[in-house]
Order: sequence, then structure tokens, then C-alpha cells
Amino acid sequence: MIRSQEYLPSIASILHACEQGRDLFGLPGTRDAYIEACTAPSPKRDHAWSHAAVYQAGKAAGWYLLANRPEADAFPLFEYHYEQICRKVMNGQRLDVEAAPALTEKIERPLSRQEAQERIANLKKDLGF
Repeated sequence: MIRSQEYLPSIASILHACEQGRDLFGLPGTRDAYIEACTAPSPKRDHAWSHAAVYQAGKAAGWYLLANRPEADAFPLFEYHYEQICRKVMNGQRLDVEAAPALTEKIERPLSRQEAQERIANLKKDLGF
């Protein structure tokens, strides 16, 4: 950037150029990442994220906050976390979306009608119904 301009660039120009370099790492812009995190369906880990950094930033900011607070409150928090995670990615850290827990190998047999009624009766007794 310094070589391409006649004068030294401003700090704002350098920051803008750094943000433009995110596409080299496959990172979406901050605003696009925020919109993706806010509109992603649940369960979040199963969504096809444009980049794992978007998922990690949404998780760090809090899914509930992103879904229920106005943008004026939620975006700055998301932006902070996203910037931190983008720096890690640009420094070579690998991010992954954790996989859903695997199903157990043990498959229980269905209860008979009598067993189910007994368990319900025991639950009612334990709960005081």
C-alpha cells in the first residue's frame, strides 16, 4: 500500500486495506458475518457457515443476544469478537465448528405398555402428583 501511493497512507486507509485482505482467508466482511450469524437457523453448529470464524464469533457474542437485542447493542459485541477471531485466523490459527455429539451405540428396546405406565406412575409419585 505504501509503494502504491505517492504519500504515506492514513491509518484509516491502512485499516481498510487490511479488511480487504480478509477475503484472502475466506473471511466475510464484518457486516455480512453479523447478518449471517443473526439469521442462521438452529441448531447453529449444523448450519453451512461461510467461515468457522462467523460461528465462533456468534457463539462468543451469545446466540440469545444476537437474536433478541437490537443491532445497536448486539453488533458492537459481535464485531469485537469477530475482529479478535479474524486476527487469529490471519495469524494462522485453524478454527473448526465442533461436531454434534455422536449417538450412543447402545440402543434401548422400547418399553412395553405396562413398563411405561409403571415408570409414569413412579415419576408422578416422585414429583408429588
